[in-house]
Amino acid sequence: VETGAVLLEGEVRRPGWYDALRGERLSSLIARAGGLTDDAYPAGAVILRRSVAIKEKAALEEQARALERNLAVLLQKGEEVRQEDVGLVRRLAAQLRAVEPPGRIVAEADPTALARRPDRDILLEPGDRIAFPKRPLTVTVSGEVMAPGAFAFESGKDAEAYIRDAGGLTGLADASRVFMILPDGRAEPVAISAWNHRFAGPPPGAALVVPADPRPYSGRELFQSVADVLSKIALTAASISVISR
Repeated sequence: VETGAVLLEGEVRRPGWYDALRGERLSSLIARAGGLTDDAYPAGAVILRRSVAIKEKAALEEQARALERNLAVLLQKGEEVRQEDVGLVRRLAAQLRAVEPPGRIVAEADPTALARRPDRDILLEPGDRIAFPKRPLTVTVSGEVMAPGAFAFESGKDAEAYIRDAGGLTGLADASRVFMILPDGRAEPVAISAWNHRFAGPPPGAALVVPADPRPYSGRELFQSVADVLSKIALTAASISVISR
């Protein structure tokens, strides 16, 4: 029988390394570890997988190459490209290559929910790391705000209010691309015009991210690719920050 070591951390009764049998699912591992503690926050469980990290790293490399190809095509066409735009593209490509993605999986991790929906119970892989945090007490605001940081969670408080707590948007902010990373790792756009309507408020442990606006750097065909990369870097950085809290 194939086995592989899986690390279970945080708010479980018996944390540590476990040999997971082939075909074992998350709920089985949690049960073998004695279940979750009363302080566990399964909505914020972090599941990291090496195979996913490898794929994410390859995708970032391809995005860096695509950015460089777009720039090369413009130069070959004889398009007028500012030196600051050339420098920006090279810096962004280097940043993409420097990112070490965590390989987080977005999956249901609440044993009660998994008992009701066994189809959501993920199969384990050797090298998986699963951590159950305590219920967080903050919402994080990062990116192009005046004073990024973690702010006390308040039930019903909307995203706009948390961004005001962070001093509001900087002059480089792209207000149309603000997004929220939920505690389980999912990311959702936060439309400014709907801040007070779409969400009851960010849940505890959420992160609000304000990307930079690419338009001051480039108004040409590079605009969309630069915008996508800026959002990708902001998303990855914020995701790593959420995991490391």
